[in-house]
Amino acid sequence: MEEGQLHYLATQLTNRYEFTLYYGEKIIGFPIFRNNGWYIISEVNNIERKVLPSQIKNSAIVERANEMVRENKESIKYKADIRFKTLVIIGAGASFNYSDEAKIETPPLTIDLFKDRFQDLINNFPGVESLSSQILKAKDIESYFQNQWDQIVKTYNPYLLNELIDVQFYLHFLFKKISTSNIDFRKNNYIAFFRTLRDFLISKGSNEKALVVSFNYDTILEKSIEKMLNYNFDHLDNYVDYSYRNILLFKPHGSWNWGRYFDQYKLQEITRVNERIKMDALNKIIYNKGVSLASLHTALNNDTQVISSFDWDKYYFPQLLIPYKSKDSYMMPERHTEILTTFLPHVDRIIIIGWKGSEEKFKTLLKNTIGNKRIEIIYVNKKDDTLVTELTEALPNAIFKEFAPHESSQGTFTELNEFIMEQGTKQILGR
Repeated sequence: MEEGQLHYLATQLTNRYEFTLYYGEKIIGFPIFRNNGWYIISEVNNIERKVLPSQIKNSAIVERANEMVRENKESIKYKADIRFKTLVIIGAGASFNYSDEAKIETPPLTIDLFKDRFQDLINNFPGVESLSSQILKAKDIESYFQNQWDQIVKTYNPYLLNELIDVQFYLHFLFKKISTSNIDFRKNNYIAFFRTLRDFLISKGSNEKALVVSFNYDTILEKSIEKMLNYNFDHLDNYVDYSYRNILLFKPHGSWNWGRYFDQYKLQEITRVNERIKMDALNKIIYNKGVSLASLHTALNNDTQVISSFDWDKYYFPQLLIPYKSKDSYMMPERHTEILTTFLPHVDRIIIIGWKGSEEKFKTLLKNTIGNKRIEIIYVNKKDDTLVTELTEALPNAIFKEFAPHESSQGTFTELNEFIMEQGTKQILGR
């Protein structure tokens, strides 16, 4: 946007505007110029954001008659005696250790996402290649990506934004490849653990249920649950069907098989490509033509959906969150967040497998829903106490118990299942 346009909007004192920034974020408020800079002030909470005129892709008037209108959400109705006492949190360490079979390709840990073993795939992503020399030297991948995002927000850097868009496509195809390859269902720690959880819930009666939160992009957990419980996850409502399922699955950071479909004609307009291309070539066109994230959003349908294998010839934008250090947001539907928020206050025991506890928005949710409760937390994290430091502020009354059944224990998913087989469920699931 030209600075003159902003000056004009600032004189229209009766209007409020929705500003779309070049990296896709939308800000509602009115512009003012002071201290040699432009700011957008929210009329609702007086929060101000400094912006450069060149960062603003477009603006639209917000009608005051409609500004406070909210979509009527379907209320969450459930039987009074339903219980969600157990919360299981799954991180990258769980999928990494889901199988002990050497020939099975397990999902990588965050630090290994861009290593040489994936070079053949990385060759198809020019934005990832451009970042690789820095990524491979980074000691902390999440801090690295956080720094890149902070640069995008503070400075007008469309090249860097396009590189991060390419990373998002890369992660989608990487975890698609891993999740649709040969999954080990025999030596499978997910199946072993969730069979135990299933039987425990059944023994407690039909109203006993469990919440499962996974921060992983892969769908090995879903496939394992499908195999064991005959659940299916072909629609997002199925993940959180509390009326008919005993185990609900939430994926705050999204999943490789979640996406928002493009309107094909709008996509052709912004990419200026009319011929038919394959989905796995779309990222190169977006990158090479420098298509902005804001432009991509104008061509997207609103709803996130599960990408069916029948739709792999359609165009979609992957719905998963790049691993940032502190920029934590939810990619799961708002309905999922509402259901999770409703049932979290029931929880009195948390089992954590392979999760470091660094997701700020989720920690805030825990603090707001169960922060004052005396929660027992059993964590299986390969002898890493980082989690305790991360969660103590959110859950100050929690009792942390590291799973380490003997002195030489490595605190692995495999050891957890072996312990349950030998000792039973009481020490892990309680009650």
